[in-house]
Amino acid sequence: MAVHRYVDMSTAHITPEDMDILETQENLGVVVYNYPEGVFVYVPPEEDLPTTLGAAQERGLSDSFCKALTYASQQGAYLLRLDADGDMIEDPQLDFHDWDNSDSAGSLH
Repeated sequence: MAVHRYVDMSTAHITPEDMDILETQENLGVVVYNYPEGVFVYVPPEEDLPTTLGAAQERGLSDSFCKALTYASQQGAYLLRLDADGDMIEDPQLDFHDWDNSDSAGSLH
């Protein structure tokens, strides 16, 4: 039996536009599984991360999404769970987006 790690993260660490892309588009360069409150994103092996991030950005995903995926990789995670009720992670490398005021982006600090 295999047991894998995942990072549980609030969708506020990515943009609303990222979530729209993750929920509606295919062939993003990342493997995504949608569910009502969010998405699971496969975290590639470290050696494949730069290629995956490049493909994600070519398909319109933001730097904020790339930072979230990189953070999950640094934690040794197999999956990144982006959830409406997920954890707000206080880390300076992660962005914060107030989805109620989508023009505001920044950090939690």
